[in-house]
Amino acid sequence: EFLNENGAKIEIRYPFVPGYNDGECEKIGEFLSKLKNITKIKVLAYHSFAGSKYDALGMKNTLPDVKVSHGDVQKAVEVLNLFGLNAINGMDED
Repeated sequence: EFLNENGAKIEIRYPFVPGYNDGECEKIGEFLSKLKNITKIKVLAYHSFAGSKYDALGMKNTLPDVKVSHGDVQKAVEVLNLFGLNAINGMDED
């Protein structure tokens, strides 16, 4: 809200984690649709690449073990776009 009120152009990066925040798309869309300086929302597929770092440090890996499909991310994009937002599927840019 601070950035928006001060005229900053904003690109949102939304890490999409099935089973954790996938049910929040509508709430996120509702909140972000009130901000007028958002240029893009990039919905990013969660990955567990950092898991090896936990092992290397001898720490318990607390990252969720979930797989994200292109279709899962696309559904989130479509929900956000229903709020008039410019959401894109981050998997399309890889």
